[in-house]
Amino acid sequence: MKKLEMIHSDLHKVIKNVVNWKLVGDISAAENELTKMNTISSEIVGLLDNLSKV
Repeated sequence: MKKLEMIHSDLHKVIKNVVNWKLVGDISAAENELTKMNTISSEIVGLLDNLSKV
């Protein structure tokens, strides 16, 4: 559960980065952060799936 909390926190940081890069007009950097966001989202779904099996 602690791992899920840490990854969830990371997701919020990455989302903040996406917004900030978009606001300053650096679309490439925002897209890089979106890639990270997708990876983290997949990790979260995997952890939630594992929790539901317990």
